[in-house]
Amino acid sequence: MKKNPLPAALAACLLLSAPEVFAHGLWAESGEGGYKIFFGEAGNNLREKKDKLGRFAAIRTWKADGTEGKVEIRDDHLFAAVGTAGLVAANLDSPVREPKAGMGGAAGGSVKSFQYLRFAEDLEAPGKAAAPLFLDILPDGKGSLKFTVTKGGRPLGKAQVEVLAPTGWSRGFESGEDGKVELQAPWPGLYIVKTTWKDKTPGEFKGKKFETASHAVTLSFVKP
Repeated sequence: MKKNPLPAALAACLLLSAPEVFAHGLWAESGEGGYKIFFGEAGNNLREKKDKLGRFAAIRTWKADGTEGKVEIRDDHLFAAVGTAGLVAANLDSPVREPKAGMGGAAGGSVKSFQYLRFAEDLEAPGKAAAPLFLDILPDGKGSLKFTVTKGGRPLGKAQVEVLAPTGWSRGFESGEDGKVELQAPWPGLYIVKTTWKDKTPGEFKGKKFETASHAVTLSFVKP
């Protein structure tokens, strides 16, 4: 039997099952010459195939210098040809949807979803945000695990931030009033960090009205 690599005091405070926030969504992983954007359940290693990726064909991606990149739909991912210095992406084209009963709550309440992605290639010197996102998680730099959650370019306090480790371990954190949050990354490998924010202001998208705008941002980074 393998021993727990963490001290008992730390292991006792960790959550060992992926939170509902990672049930289905987008996340990024590094690839050759760019980044792979997956849709599925990161905690369960579920990656949807090409037939379900068409809805994200209008996703926009940017290189580290702010230049917009190209996106190609492949067998189980979208490939963003943006080089390997980092990724910023935004999917603003999701259609308005009506939640179904039994799927996270009672039916009713049309929702317009917005998804934002960032891959931080270097936590030592992540640089400035080349393409500012409405909702974002930005590394503070210097190789630390301190980040700032922003909304509309300003710090977002009391944000619920979820971390998913390469082992399947997950834990929730909360940003301070200044938007700052310090995370934990006990193991080497890919980490996926996510937060969401909902706006109850009614709106309209492509001629269809919605009651709630749901914003979600996912940050990926690799701990050596």
